[in-house]
Amino acid sequence: MKNPMSRLRPLPLATMLLCVTQFGRAFAAELHVPVQYPTIQQAVDAAVSGDTVRIAAGDYTEQVVVAFKTGLTLAGGPGTVLHASPGMRATLAAYGWSHYPVCAIYRSDVVVSGLHFEGGSLGGSFPVTLDGLLLLGGGGVVTNCTFSGFRAVGTGSSSAARAVYCYNWVNTGTGLVSVTFTGNTFTNNITALRLAGDPNSANPGQLRLTVRVHGNTIIGFGPYPGWNAGIFLNCGVTGDVTENFVSDFVATGSVIAPAVVAYDGSVSIHGRWVPLQPLNFDGNTLTNNGHIMILIGANGSRIVNNKFTVAVPGVDSWGGLQVSGTNVQVANNNFADMPIGTVLLNGTESWVPSIPPAANISLIGNWFCNVPEPILVKPQVTVLQEHGSETNFPFAPRFQSITSSNGVTQALLRGWHGDSYVIETSTNFQHWAPVHTNRMTLPLFELEHTNTPVGPHRFYRALKQ
Repeated sequence: MKNPMSRLRPLPLATMLLCVTQFGRAFAAELHVPVQYPTIQQAVDAAVSGDTVRIAAGDYTEQVVVAFKTGLTLAGGPGTVLHASPGMRATLAAYGWSHYPVCAIYRSDVVVSGLHFEGGSLGGSFPVTLDGLLLLGGGGVVTNCTFSGFRAVGTGSSSAARAVYCYNWVNTGTGLVSVTFTGNTFTNNITALRLAGDPNSANPGQLRLTVRVHGNTIIGFGPYPGWNAGIFLNCGVTGDVTENFVSDFVATGSVIAPAVVAYDGSVSIHGRWVPLQPLNFDGNTLTNNGHIMILIGANGSRIVNNKFTVAVPGVDSWGGLQVSGTNVQVANNNFADMPIGTVLLNGTESWVPSIPPAANISLIGNWFCNVPEPILVKPQVTVLQEHGSETNFPFAPRFQSITSSNGVTQALLRGWHGDSYVIETSTNFQHWAPVHTNRMTLPLFELEHTNTPVGPHRFYRALKQ
């Protein structure tokens, strides 16, 4: 007797991907734009948790809103461009918010990858600020995207446009949100990343956002008559800013244009300065900026293993790092080519009123090259400890320590971020053999080398390539 099931034909794969049960789709699907859905928004509306919206190469001028979605992925490829356009509207008005974003993530958790956001220098064309990617009570991961042209032409307004704007106001109805930005490129934007919790009058110091900003390239547009910034952090946000490259944020005259800035951004609303949540800045390269890093009220923060350089002539630059707060650690940073390396603020500055003086600051193992005033400690500032700082010019790599035991040599090399060094060994100062070639991603590099019994002594040297 034949099996009656043998008469059933297997479903084609394309059909299987769209199979549903009475409880919903059986498994995650890929929704393709424009093959299956003519617009990105139609695909997003049809997507459910775990789905991927794949956007083919091309130019798209629509605005996209992802609202109340979990586990969604928006994925583009080379040549997938989302453009700002003069006819943009406040797409979140239905939820009570006035924003003009190219793409908005509202109360959702989304992966955004491989997309290019193009602002077209249209900042100032709308009633409120133009945003490339807006995360309002939204989180997830933004990776391998590019953002360009979120600025206005011929204006110094800092409120004209932002490439990425991420806030988590309490009245969005969400809890603590986490978001990661990694491997993205930002060019020609007024502000690349503005990240905050809820700085309004009721909740300025409440932790609302956890961030990881890692391995991004952020480039400004050189001398500019108005305020601009690479990474701008406000109250209610904590997390890590690591191994980013930020350059060319420069303002003319006395205007501030920092590569990285963190402070209470809405003091005008609640009438007082509020300290930041702890932030960790580790392994960043900040170069060719007018002002480099300004941290106001940065209680419990770490600034370690960063490279600070300024090579902008004629700019009113205050120093590589300006910081206030309590229990801040500043360690193993390299400073070069600036009038002042580190400034410890005391709250008397006209632009940071009512913030207490920096207190219990640890300054450990920082290096200064061509910096006339390495550390400026203003009155009433208390330094918990300061040791290991060195000043030299020109800069040369050097071993901070070399130890040897049981046939193994361990060495600690100090160098500049991004520079390549070859470490060589010799027994007679005549013949040298390479044992390691390293591009410095941090100021310090640890080498472990197994010796061979060829003589009573072994010597090491480091040469910049």
